[in-house]
Amino acid sequence: MQYVYPAIFTPEQVAGRGTVYTVEIPDILGCVTEGESIPTAIEMAREALAGCITAMLHRGEPIPAPSGIHAVCCGDGFVSLVDVDISEW
Repeated sequence: MQYVYPAIFTPEQVAGRGTVYTVEIPDILGCVTEGESIPTAIEMAREALAGCITAMLHRGEPIPAPSGIHAVCCGDGFVSLVDVDISEW
């Protein structure tokens, strides 16, 4: 099953690491990860989203509907869609 959620990417300068992007999926409580580049952050967001949704399915919890991309506020970062196909996990 395919899922697509808006994600907030927030860059932060970290000593010794450069720019690190924290990624939050606001519709999925506790679904947060990070990556040291945008491609890595996207990959990590897909893994985090897959893990969170899979755990929710195993617990029998309802999967929340995704918010519209324009409904998500991002502060100093940016919003992008992240997709994951749970059948691949």
